[in-house]
Amino acid sequence: MGHRQALVLTVMSYDRYVAICRPLQYHSIVTPRAVLKLLVVAWTYPLFWDGSVNLPIGVRNALAIQFLIFPPLLDPLIYGLQLPQIRKVLRGQSCKHKMTCHLRRN
Repeated sequence: MGHRQALVLTVMSYDRYVAICRPLQYHSIVTPRAVLKLLVVAWTYPLFWDGSVNLPIGVRNALAIQFLIFPPLLDPLIYGLQLPQIRKVLRGQSCKHKMTCHLRRN
């Protein structure tokens, strides 16, 4: 896979990350202008950098293990911290009458 394809996949991954982790702020974070900037960087960056990094195999393996192990361990912590905020916003949007909110919370 070329550098350009990897960078475009990175932009797509960031888009999905924001959509999953910050669904309520998605449209204010991922604006058409922000997407354009990210894609311009993804398409022009490989023109100025050939991507050759000579790391020892041990360092590459250590980095690969960090990317495979740490994110799944931290996901419940990250989502758990944001869950009360998401519930609060959803309750505020769905409850228009006091009686309805009182019944839903019980």
